[in-house]
Amino acid sequence: MHLITAQKVTGLNPVEVTIGKSTSLVSLIISFVPYLVNMLFRMFVYIYGNLKIMKKIFLFLLVSILMISCDTTVKIQTDMNDPMSGYMVGNDEKSNAMIQFTKAYQENNISNTKSIFADDVVFNVNDAKMTFDEVNEGFSLGHTYFDNIKHSDVHVATMYYNDGNVFTNYWYTWTATSKKNKTELTLRGYCWFKWKDDKVIEVYNAFDPTAYSVEMSN
Repeated sequence: MHLITAQKVTGLNPVEVTIGKSTSLVSLIISFVPYLVNMLFRMFVYIYGNLKIMKKIFLFLLVSILMISCDTTVKIQTDMNDPMSGYMVGNDEKSNAMIQFTKAYQENNISNTKSIFADDVVFNVNDAKMTFDEVNEGFSLGHTYFDNIKHSDVHVATMYYNDGNVFTNYWYTWTATSKKNKTELTLRGYCWFKWKDDKVIEVYNAFDPTAYSVEMSN
């Protein structure tokens, strides 16, 4: 019995058979290149598309957070068991009433704000007790001695205390020009309204009256 070698059957040299197999493998790999390129491209498009969606979601959330942060009427609640705690609100009706009153003072028109106050409201101006009409007359007198009465550096907010009290606080810098010598006078002041329902029942206004009184006494 005779053994028949691959060389005799195929008529090929064993080296030629090996080269043929290698060539077929390379061809197979080359044929898969377009498929791999297409698959990678699709993956890139998918990932890029999702990144665009995530970017839009991130921007939406960022804008929403900024809008909420800019809302000055957000309440900050504190210990409910502490009567001197509560929450503070800005840009509300009561805070705006304070702005309305102080603006009327600067325009020498306090009488138009009388509806803000209770009939028996008490004004404490540096601890001197006054009625609304007395304040109207006294504050208006200042315009006789000063020009350009203005408030700046204003901060206003209303505090709702756990014991039921409601106060609107107002910090300001008062400036005016003396009609007598044309010099500018600057004072720092603080004022609060005490509320009962929708009416102011008490007012406190504090400032150093020394320079103010000197101008009005001459």
